[in-house]
Amino acid sequence: MAAFEGPCQIRRALIMDSGLAQVDLQANDGSFPWNWFVSSSANSKQVLAVALTAMATNKLAYAVVGDASKPYAQLVDFGLVK
Repeated sequence: MAAFEGPCQIRRALIMDSGLAQVDLQANDGSFPWNWFVSSSANSKQVLAVALTAMATNKLAYAVVGDASKPYAQLVDFGLVK
C-alpha cells in the first residue's frame, strides 16, 4: 500500500515501554481497517495529546503514514480534524 494521508477514526491510545505513543486507527475513507501505528521518539507526547483529545471530543484524527498496511508503521504527522 502506498503512503496514506487523511482523516482517521481512533479507538485506543497508549504509551509503550519504550516511551513511544501507540494509536489504533482506521482510515475514514476505508483505505485501511483498524491497525496500530506508533509515533517517533521526537513526537510521542504530541501524538498522545492529539489521540486523547480526539477520543475525548469525538473528533477524527488526521494521519500521515508511510505504509498504512504494515502494523506498527510510524506516524509521519498526526493532527486533529474539526
